[in-house]
Amino acid sequence: MCGITFTALVIFIITSLIGMHVYVVTQFITIMNRFIQDGNARRNKDYGWSTTTNNAEGWGNSSAGWGTTNGNN
Repeated sequence: MCGITFTALVIFIITSLIGMHVYVVTQFITIMNRFIQDGNARRNKDYGWSTTTNNAEGWGNSSAGWGTTNGNN
């Protein structure tokens, strides 16, 4: 009887350790993905270098065309 109890206890402990390991690894991957997504969101901010900005005769003025942004036509 003691051998069956000991075997059941060992199986329970091994199963618990595997379950906790899977849980910890899953949580770690989730946290790392959140950090990566947050870093990508901060890095991909629009710093105003797009062609849709409305600068007066300067960079980003898409209505003037190439070579005509200096006002010396």
